[in-house]
Amino acid sequence: TKISSSNDSIIHSVSSGKVIHECDYRNMGRMVFVENESGYVYIYGGNNDTYVKKGDKVSPGTEIGKAYSSKSGTAVVYFSVFKDNKAIDERKAPRT
Repeated sequence: TKISSSNDSIIHSVSSGKVIHECDYRNMGRMVFVENESGYVYIYGGNNDTYVKKGDKVSPGTEIGKAYSSKSGTAVVYFSVFKDNKAIDERKAPRT
């Protein structure tokens, strides 16, 4: 899902879990993958800077990164959730 944001907005975790991957990805800025205890993987993309690294534990509200800055003053943040390699409706994914 693409979410419109303003430049330099802070991206927060919506669930607890462990950072399993953090990397640059194509034209989507830095990506952060967080897996919770139930096996849901939360993907936060569009980061210009990230504040977490592989192995870090996060909880709801943890600052994941800062949205990518653009000259227009708007940024696009990407958010997806997967379980068992299948996309899950982000609105229905657990937030604990």
